[in-house]
Amino acid sequence: MAKYIVWTEQAKADVRGIEQPIALQILKTLARYAHTGEGNTKQLREIEPPLIRLRTQAHRPRPPPRTTAKDHRQGPPPRTTAKDHRVFFRDKGDCLEISRVLDRKEAYR
Repeated sequence: MAKYIVWTEQAKADVRGIEQPIALQILKTLARYAHTGEGNTKQLREIEPPLIRLRTQAHRPRPPPRTTAKDHRQGPPPRTTAKDHRVFFRDKGDCLEISRVLDRKEAYR
C-alpha cells in the first residue's frame, strides 16, 4: 500500500535549493519508496523517534559533459547528481514525514 508524504518546512526549503533536474530525480526515488518500499534505506542508530535515511539515485544515466582537448588537461568539472543526496524521514505508518534533504557531504556533519 502506498504511503503519503508529509514535508517539514525545512525539507521543502532543502528541495527548493537543489537544481531542478536533480530535485526531480530525488522526488522520483522518494515516490518509488513510498509506493513500493524499495530503496537504499538505513535506520539511523541512537535517534528517537527512529530516523531513516534514503540514498537517492539517478533513474537513468546522464550523458557525460562535452569537452574539448584543452579541457582534458584540467579534468572534467565535478557534477552534482541525485546520487549525492540523502533524504531523512520518519515512517509514521500510513505516511512518511520528510525532515531533511541534504547533499551527502552535509548530511553527516
